Amino acid sequence: MCPKRIFFFWFFLLSLPSIAQNNQVLYDFDGLPQTLMLNPGAVPKMNKHFGVPLLSNVYFQLGATDPEATYNNLINDNDEDSELKNLYDLNLSNSDFFVANAQVEFLNMGFRLKNPDNYLSFGMYADASMFGKYPKNSLDLFFLGDDKNEDGQSELNKRTDFSELNSVGELVGVFHVGISKTINERWQIGARLKLLSGSLNYTVENVKGNYLLAGNTGNDVDYPYFHNFQDMDVFIRTSGFTLPDLYPGSGLTLGDYPPLLDGWNEPLSDLFFMSGNFGIGIDLGITHHFDENLTLTASLLDLDYLKYSKSNVTYTFSEENFELPDEDFWNPVPPEEDYWDDVFEGFDEDQLIPIETLKTEYNTGRAPKLYTSLKYRNNSKSYRFKNDHSVFRNVRSMANVVSYEIYDEFGFQTYTEFLPTTVQWGATIFYARAFNPYLTTKITYTADNFSYTNIGFGLSTQVSYFNLFIAADNLIGIFSPKDSNYQSVQLGMNIIIP
Repeated sequence: MCPKRIFFFWFFLLSLPSIAQNNQVLYDFDGLPQTLMLNPGAVPKMNKHFGVPLLSNVYFQLGATDPEATYNNLINDNDEDSELKNLYDLNLSNSDFFVANAQVEFLNMGFRLKNPDNYLSFGMYADASMFGKYPKNSLDLFFLGDDKNEDGQSELNKRTDFSELNSVGELVGVFHVGISKTINERWQIGARLKLLSGSLNYTVENVKGNYLLAGNTGNDVDYPYFHNFQDMDVFIRTSGFTLPDLYPGSGLTLGDYPPLLDGWNEPLSDLFFMSGNFGIGIDLGITHHFDENLTLTASLLDLDYLKYSKSNVTYTFSEENFELPDEDFWNPVPPEEDYWDDVFEGFDEDQLIPIETLKTEYNTGRAPKLYTSLKYRNNSKSYRFKNDHSVFRNVRSMANVVSYEIYDEFGFQTYTEFLPTTVQWGATIFYARAFNPYLTTKITYTADNFSYTNIGFGLSTQVSYFNLFIAADNLIGIFSPKDSNYQSVQLGMNIIIP
């Protein structure tokens, strides 16, 4: 087993783009089918909807909790340092973290049932997500070794705590069916059942253990230092990656290791329930009208459970205490990757590092998300007009007559995502306005883990039955995204039959 590959796998994850999931612009955006995905208990205003396949909802957001973690600061073509070194030079704290989510809908459809109080929706989408804490102490060890104060002298008995290592990521396919039900004029409730197909997953959680350098107090002058690892309990679980199935003493060299992913054909097919990694989940939501103007909404999403049983590789590093004798203390020199390559190869040849590779099933949950909103609708007026340009003239419930509202509304939203070891939060104030049956807008101001000055904007247009919406976040940085630590764009196309 090659420990060098395991060591670098963690830092490879840190170099991935970071994407955050708070969807404050689209949440409770009146009249859009996608609001049902964020709140199954939202009040649908349509009789039917059909999402344009692959274009009904395309969603990407990029972000980092530290404002200096921008593209230009991390990736500089004129800089010989790696992206990881540039990240380390930003001097982030171990309270910083990275989260990731991107979503593409393959299918989204819905219709009102025979009982008009019930609206059924269903579809399928691909969801990619990642979370990783910034491992400050471990990166100190990676770049500085046993000489943290950089005075050229070893520092004995100074501990590095590995419990800060925490990261999870996944690519899943989700088939869903949900219903939104009107209880009475004040209450709307909804639920969404999800079947999940796990394509890619890695999990590094609940890590225990620490490292320190000790001097040799015996008579063995060949090894004046010992690298001590204590109370080690590390599991790196992966599924779907092309990772080596190796055991100590396998005799394979570094050149024998395949890439992490050998093409995307299999991961993409695994989105459609061909992986053998299956799960189930549920989303819940409510809408409560205090009166005709004041409304409260809330939703609890991603109460999900997955079992990974195919293409699994689990690396275990669970020897309680062990030590590595060495002629010198660890003192990395650039390029640090090559330095650690040589260090680990030497120990690996002597089979001194107790890392094993196992094929075992494992279970994971997903990070639950909680949305809430309180809004006040003002100047609401209802209108009806005849639409002579309908392409659905045979729809009896329509009768070519369209009902619509002119209104403006304002309110407050919250977002909470319960990530491993931390919480991602957001608080939003917003203003929305429906100008006519063709144009609705929403503007938001959000404070969250990533920014206290995040202004977002959403626009939804309706021409006959064709709907196009677009939402953008952090408008302050939208014209210079490479200098921004947070950016978001989302768009979608639907056929909506009122």
